[in-house]
Amino acid sequence: MTHILAPARFAPLLLVPLLAACDDVGPVATKAATRLVRDASASGPGWAADIDRPLAEITLDGRARIGPVTHDDGPNGRTFRGQFDGQSYALLISAGPCVQGSEGAPTSFEFHARLTIGDRVLEGCANRGRLRR
Repeated sequence: MTHILAPARFAPLLLVPLLAACDDVGPVATKAATRLVRDASASGPGWAADIDRPLAEITLDGRARIGPVTHDDGPNGRTFRGQFDGQSYALLISAGPCVQGSEGAPTSFEFHARLTIGDRVLEGCANRGRLRR
């Protein structure tokens, strides 16, 4: 007797690896989750960044600039790169969680953020999506 495997019975099993590879419902604030960040809002003392690819708005020392942004994935998370007043910057979004704000009213964020521009390294926190505007 020959058994024929019904494709419909095994289709869900074939989808499991695909679904696992693109799972955005699982744990947040992990290195793998940083690779899912397309748009982000980040901030720290004296600076803020809104990534809305292909553009980014960087605010530093009260000056806001909008320009093109690219990204790459590295061992520590996703890095967005662009220019601010003629200087290159890198905004690293890395695994969190992160908390900032006053002791009485701290705010929790999904990720850590580090903005490097020139010789300045500024620390902060970030979330997926645009929070401002």
